[in-house]
Amino acid sequence: MLALLALMAHRGIAPAMLFALLALPGWARLRGDMSGFLRFSTPLKPAQIACLAVSMFYLWTGVSALWSPMPEKVDWSWRMGIAHVVLALGVYGFAVAGPHDAVRIKKAFAFGVVLMAALLAIEGASGGFFRATFGANDDPYVNFIAVGRGAVLLTLLVWPGYLVVEDLYGRVAARLFLTLVAVAVAFLPIDANVFAFGVGAAFFVAASIWPQRALDIVFFVLAAALLLNPVVAAVVPFEAAVYAGVDMGLPMSWVQRIMAWSTAGSEIAATFPLGGGVEYARFIARQDVYYDITSIDVSLRVMPMHPHNTFLHIWMDLGLVGAVCALGVIFGAWRAARNSVENAASHAKAAAVIAGVVGAFLAYALTEWSLWQVWRITALWIAFLAIFISLKRV
Repeated sequence: MLALLALMAHRGIAPAMLFALLALPGWARLRGDMSGFLRFSTPLKPAQIACLAVSMFYLWTGVSALWSPMPEKVDWSWRMGIAHVVLALGVYGFAVAGPHDAVRIKKAFAFGVVLMAALLAIEGASGGFFRATFGANDDPYVNFIAVGRGAVLLTLLVWPGYLVVEDLYGRVAARLFLTLVAVAVAFLPIDANVFAFGVGAAFFVAASIWPQRALDIVFFVLAAALLLNPVVAAVVPFEAAVYAGVDMGLPMSWVQRIMAWSTAGSEIAATFPLGGGVEYARFIARQDVYYDITSIDVSLRVMPMHPHNTFLHIWMDLGLVGAVCALGVIFGAWRAARNSVENAASHAKAAAVIAGVVGAFLAYALTEWSLWQVWRITALWIAFLAIFISLKRV
């Protein structure tokens, strides 16, 4: 199902995943005993720290609606909160699944991710055959871009998928799968996918050689990006940044990103420490303020629908408290990742899969990831579940 959704309707990933998780065999045991999921230890376990930080993040999202220029967007608090609860319970449901069920899930995952890679590779190499034939939009460019959005999920799943395919069917099959992914990413028209695939591959290889060191580095860079992005965006002058991008010959989509990042930096400084409130970036975008780049006679909006940078988006909408919550998520996830690597049968493989996924997300977070899109958050949670699937011993 996810393979077809990635190809034809990437926004359908969220509802499909929420329903699909209810079918995990581990839910039968989970429903009978919730104590394992709900019991808190002292001190808190890393995964519990991350879950608590996520909860505080969405609680603060609801509070921020009090001063947001779009208070009706308070619904993001409970919409994203519900999605995280169901997905977290689904992960726990898989974790308590028996060996027989786990093998079936691994095989189903391998089939799904290979099918996704094959369909997207064909779509990319053919210039959009499936969407042009069966797509709901008559504009070929819109159809092709939509497929590129679907490839975001594939780029996050490639490294868990590689490990599962290698374990089940051997190294040759895994390399063929990786080739399909490379073709899909190369031919589909979103540069961020290429960047994310490259960064994920770099950390995957590095962690295969230096497991703990590479894992620590990718999480450190994630935290550093959260803390330093707003400073850089606020310090670099707007016009200087924009014209530097033009002089370098960057595509207009990247020049607009530079414009959005600089605008976000100014807004973060203006609304510090609370931030502008949930969906403040969208409110700025709806003001339709344009900037004329006189050297090339082009006008671009100073802020598209979001700043195309997750770290700036957090600071812009949710301020210092939102950033602290996000830092808590990163810290908890890092400690949980280290524990997973230490307990894995192969330290190198476990570190490589985790670092590959986190590296790909880091690339997306720096260049295009929106904070308020359920399908993107769901894609990240699917990748998180895929890590569990790939590392579970059977």
